[in-house]
Amino acid sequence: MLYCFLRTIQEFDEVVGLERIKVFHINDSKKELGSSLDRHARIGEGLIGLEPPQFLASMDEFKEIPGLRKLLALMKIELKMPSPS
Repeated sequence: MLYCFLRTIQEFDEVVGLERIKVFHINDSKKELGSSLDRHARIGEGLIGLEPPQFLASMDEFKEIPGLRKLLALMKIELKMPSPS
């Protein structure tokens, strides 16, 4: 999953530019990818888990996005870089 995320970020940067990202809409998922159902769970309580939002909030490229790190801090989610797998 981390590889896919990094590849997506790289492609977005090449086509649009990361500096154009001003906000993130973050949620977790109750259903599997490809299920054709959009069922949200609280961050960290669904199938996506905590690793992706932790990684996103820890990226220097997004440190200027208001509220991203504060959101995770309020949720008492430790900001750390996950190990690539």
